[in-house]
Amino acid sequence: MEAFETGQELSAEALKQLEKLAKERIDAERDRQQTGLDADTFTIYWELKREGIEGAKALAKISKRFSTGFPITATTPKNSASSKQKFTNCCSAS
Repeated sequence: MEAFETGQELSAEALKQLEKLAKERIDAERDRQQTGLDADTFTIYWELKREGIEGAKALAKISKRFSTGFPITATTPKNSASSKQKFTNCCSAS
């Protein structure tokens, strides 16, 4: 009988977690529509927001510009210097 009750408790907990995830998904979609961000930028924004980071929207936009503006990996000193300059320009443009 104890195993059955434990199973019911686990099922109830799983259901609560699913309900929480469903609500979060609905909230995220509503927020995405309100912010007007593209899917990639919104994903960054949403995670920053979940972590309680202030200025999440601005940071997400900067991050998106940073990631699309040039390759993430800089394999030579010249590329590294160029990447640093582009990042500086990207951040100061916001």
